[in-house]
Amino acid sequence: MKSIAARTANWNGNTISLPNELVNDYRNQLSSLGRLNDAQGESPKGEIGGESEEDTHQHFIHRFGASAARTSFLILDPHDEIGGISSELRDSFTDGQISVLDIPCGTGASILGFLGCIYQLRKEKLITTLPLDVYITAGDISEHALKIYNDMAEQAQHWLQNEGIRIHWDCHKWDITDHGSTASLIDNWFSQSKSEEWIVMIAAFSGFLAGKKSDFDENKRFVQHICERMHNRLGSITWIEPISNDSQWIFNKIENLGSWGRWAVRFFKIGFSFKWIHPIKLVAYNGGLRVFHNKRTNNV
Repeated sequence: MKSIAARTANWNGNTISLPNELVNDYRNQLSSLGRLNDAQGESPKGEIGGESEEDTHQHFIHRFGASAARTSFLILDPHDEIGGISSELRDSFTDGQISVLDIPCGTGASILGFLGCIYQLRKEKLITTLPLDVYITAGDISEHALKIYNDMAEQAQHWLQNEGIRIHWDCHKWDITDHGSTASLIDNWFSQSKSEEWIVMIAAFSGFLAGKKSDFDENKRFVQHICERMHNRLGSITWIEPISNDSQWIFNKIENLGSWGRWAVRFFKIGFSFKWIHPIKLVAYNGGLRVFHNKRTNNV
């Protein structure tokens, strides 16, 4: 029997494309920012993005599609090679109430690529369609990114609910270097709902490390804080990165945090490669994924 990925319209050979609904939202948002023509131009090499409005727009223009394709690939796992993580995540997002901590959330590419893939699989009747409420607490240092995140979520909620996915979201400015900021963010996350499962999605954090590796030992406290606060909650932490020297370096670091006592850790350093269709240029680019997945083995 063919895998789920082999049967969905969003996977063709070794190439992934985003749902039409998400592509339309992305195009509309670029148009509202007056940046649609920029997205049709050549993408810059290396790390881009930051706290300013222009840095945020540059990242949204040139990196949104790659980030969304990365989380879509994780959900599909077309070659059945990601160690059961994909099926575990699909099972978590089957029905009921789920709370997601999305950090650093950026403009929403990771969570929307993730939910967009779940939506597409439901739409094509490849997975069960049951009522699902997703409560999202999003944190990022850039208020400009949070504004776009909110706009994209407002657009996505309409088509997601057509397949039984209801999203509820709350955006907060979050400074990874401020321990109090992390504590406040988690307080907000835990107060948002009485969910059955608590899922942390950390994505594309390695870009923050550019030239700042010496600061990581201090800033890694945010991961330990999350683990400690989840001590009695059923949930998981999924950390998703592109394939790069920085992502391998950071995964080597967090593997040895010493905070995984009741966590079942699945760790992939090698990475997985694929191609993805740019939502504006409609040409294929190379993409890649590394993932570090941790699920609590009990809730006591």
